[in-house]
Amino acid sequence: MMYALAVLLLIAVNVQGQREECTLAPELVKVYQDFHNERFRPDGYVTVTFKPDMYEKAKEELNEPGKYSSEGSMYKVTRGSRVLPKNDNPIEKKVDRVLRSRLLRAVAQLKFHHPMKFGCAGNLTDVNERRQNLEITCLYTRDN
Repeated sequence: MMYALAVLLLIAVNVQGQREECTLAPELVKVYQDFHNERFRPDGYVTVTFKPDMYEKAKEELNEPGKYSSEGSMYKVTRGSRVLPKNDNPIEKKVDRVLRSRLLRAVAQLKFHHPMKFGCAGNLTDVNERRQNLEITCLYTRDN
């Protein structure tokens, strides 16, 4: 009886753990939001706001390109990657560097309707012992 109770408790804990959503560090959310605020001023015609549900979709789009951004989709996407030196720079600085060097033009060319929501996700992988590749995908849609 005790064994069965322990197994049920373990299953309940496992199911609860699977429900937890992965969240993005507030410092990274700030980097993404600040980057977009520079392009689309909060007091301007179009507002663009980072949303956790869009972060989840951006992660899926990063791992499966075209999942949300296929032809005729209600989603728009920007992507960029850059090989960076492995160093002690904080991830926020690396993300900002990739956004400004690889996504700036793509974001500027997007045609947005007011209001918009977005999410961005990144993947940092080692190229060799001195270099890393940071790939970022941002996904956008109307915020109804």
